[in-house]
Amino acid sequence: MPVSQTSPAALANINGVLMPLAEATVPALDRGFLFGDAVYEVLRVYQGKPWLLKEHLNRLAYSLNAVRIQGVGLERLQERMRATITAGPFGEATVYIQITR
Repeated sequence: MPVSQTSPAALANINGVLMPLAEATVPALDRGFLFGDAVYEVLRVYQGKPWLLKEHLNRLAYSLNAVRIQGVGLERLQERMRATITAGPFGEATVYIQITR
């Protein structure tokens, strides 16, 4: 969805830094941007809680292993996701996680 169609409250968490989604940028030389060298996962949030979180994190770990992206702390990622959900007025939301090499 183009940024102009997202909620004004939409947030991004880039390496632990919260910001409005409209202000989030990707460096032009990012491998994920240049070569599609990335893994992503999308999940829903209902009543402030990520739905099927364990299953999504397991699939994310499987995908990271498949493309040999190492050093991603899933606990830290989960903490950042919860901080982002808590920071916004999100009873219901979609969380998009993207990890690039």
